[in-house]
Amino acid sequence: MPERLRHACAGLALLLATGVSLPAAEPPRSLSGGGLPSTNKVLRLAVGDFASEIDRPENIERSRRLTELLHVQFSSTPGFELVERREIEAVANEVTISLSQPAKPSTAVRVGKMLRADWFIGGTFLSFGGTNCVVARVVDAQTGLVRDMACLLNADNDPVALSRAVADFAVNSQRNVASLKQRVFLGVGGFEDVGVNSRHP
Repeated sequence: MPERLRHACAGLALLLATGVSLPAAEPPRSLSGGGLPSTNKVLRLAVGDFASEIDRPENIERSRRLTELLHVQFSSTPGFELVERREIEAVANEVTISLSQPAKPSTAVRVGKMLRADWFIGGTFLSFGGTNCVVARVVDAQTGLVRDMACLLNADNDPVALSRAVADFAVNSQRNVASLKQRVFLGVGGFEDVGVNSRHP
């Protein structure tokens, strides 16, 4: 991947990495189920990375592979038009500048206008208790707000299966989430066992 493109995708990853809230999302519908999404609008989708440049090297490589597979998945998915990588590369400098405050909705709106995108999709790799998952997020480029989010398990570390799950999640969101008001995200902090057994093993 060209250096400027890698920086641009990493910028989209920062734009999408606004938190790790995990909603109780319904299981995604498979792309193999057939049929177009309920809306006739074709959504222009920009695929970001799933790791930042300061992430662990293994996550950066997994993110690169997943991003490539998602481009393959979405290129043949009805209802979506991909923002080409060359278009992301073309605005790489502007993306870098605009991400000085990546969590601001206004930043997402600005980048969305530059790429003529309707949605951004990206996320974060997580590992906890021996379980691997990806927190996938869809950001509405018109408002800069998180439109949908889901924790997708990747127990077998299969990048192809994971790319299908992420694509299914996006299709499911397009079919079933008509507006931003239909999703409420709850942030939950860490828990610590403060019982007797934790103090006296």
